[in-house]
Amino acid sequence: MRALLVLITLLLAAGAQSNEADMEQYLTMIQQKVSQVAPKTREKHNVTVVVDIESSGHLSALRVTKSSGDPRVDESVLRAVLASSPFKPLPKALAPRLTGVEIKVQH
Repeated sequence: MRALLVLITLLLAAGAQSNEADMEQYLTMIQQKVSQVAPKTREKHNVTVVVDIESSGHLSALRVTKSSGDPRVDESVLRAVLASSPFKPLPKALAPRLTGVEIKVQH
């Protein structure tokens, strides 16, 4: 069985004064939570979703930006991201919202 790989990048953060250490810790926490619940399959699939996260840690947007080509796989990844939220509240340096957080799920 292939190992699950979840990569997270930040496309755009609200507030130019964001603390890089806070950002890295927060994105690592998201990666760990999504990895715990993301689907694992024998076939190789890649799905990219983008989320917006409010200061409370709740998702305010979730969308597939790169499909695996299999709607069932895409839907299972969306469900995994939803199941792993809400995340911890944003650190003050990252508030009030993170937009365009890209989550790449490869399994």
